[in-house]
Amino acid sequence: MSCVKNDHELLQLIINNITYLVFWKDKNLKFLGCNQRFAEVVGLNDPENIIGKTDNGFLIDKNDVKKFREVDRKVMKTGKSISYKMKTLGTENEWLDVTKLPLRDRAGKIIGIIGILRNITDQIQMQEKAIANGEKYRNLIESTQTAYVILNLSLQITEVNNIFCELLGINADSLKGKLFRNLVASNDIILFDNIAEKLRDGCATNNIEIMLRSPKKELVAVSLSANMVENGEHKIICLLRDISDKKKAEIREYIEGEKKKDKLKQHISVLRGIFKQIQNKERNM
Repeated sequence: MSCVKNDHELLQLIINNITYLVFWKDKNLKFLGCNQRFAEVVGLNDPENIIGKTDNGFLIDKNDVKKFREVDRKVMKTGKSISYKMKTLGTENEWLDVTKLPLRDRAGKIIGIIGILRNITDQIQMQEKAIANGEKYRNLIESTQTAYVILNLSLQITEVNNIFCELLGINADSLKGKLFRNLVASNDIILFDNIAEKLRDGCATNNIEIMLRSPKKELVAVSLSANMVENGEHKIICLLRDISDKKKAEIREYIEGEKKKDKLKQHISVLRGIFKQIQNKERNM
C-alpha cells in the first residue's frame, strides 16, 4: 500500500486529480509547478520537469507567448484575476477557457500567478452550431416574408428584421433596447401582458391577433406567434404576420352586415305599417 510522504506530495496528488489544467509561476514567469494533465498537454511525462522553464519552451506561436506574459504581468500588477479564451496548446480545433489569479504568500504578498485552463471545445462548437442554425432560421423567415422580433426576458427588443421595420415604418436602430410593450396599442396592452407572462413560463403562443402602433400613430393589425428558446441565453422569438387586409375585410363585412340589418329593420317596419293598415281597414268594414 502506497502512502503520501509529505504535504507537498499530498498537494501534488490533489492537483493531479483535478480535471482542469493547472500551473503556477514565480514573479519572473518561470514555472514553479503544474498538475499531471497540464504536463501531458505540453509534452512532459512528469510535472516536476516543468520547474524553472518558461512559456517559450511550450508555446510555439510567439503571439501566444506575448499574450500569456502580458496577462501574467497584469494579474501580478493589479492583484485581480483575468479570464479569456484561447486555442488549445498545439491544436487548431480545441478551445480553452483560461483563468489567471495572483499567487500570494502567507503574508498576502504577490509572488507569482496561478493558471487554470478548462477545455470548452464542446461549448464553442455548440455556440458556432447555434449561430449557424440561427442564420439558417433567419434566412428561412426572410424567405417567407415574415416579420420577426427577438426579445430578452425583460421584453426588450434585441433584434428585428427589415420586414418588421417596413411593417411599422420604423428604423431598426431606434428599436433596439426598447420595450416591445410600447409598440402595442393601448386596447391590447392587457392581452399582451398575459401573453408575455405565459412566454416567460415557457408556453408558446400561436396566431394571437393584436394591434401595434406605428410611430405615426397608425394601427397595424398582426397575428403574433411567439416562443421562448434557449441558445446560450433565453430569448423570446416573435413572428408577426400582417393581417391588416384581413381586418379591413372583416370591418367591411361587418359594416355590410349592419347595413343589411338596417335594411331588414326598415323592411320589417314597412311591413308592420302595411299590416296595421290592413287591420284598420278590416275593422272599418
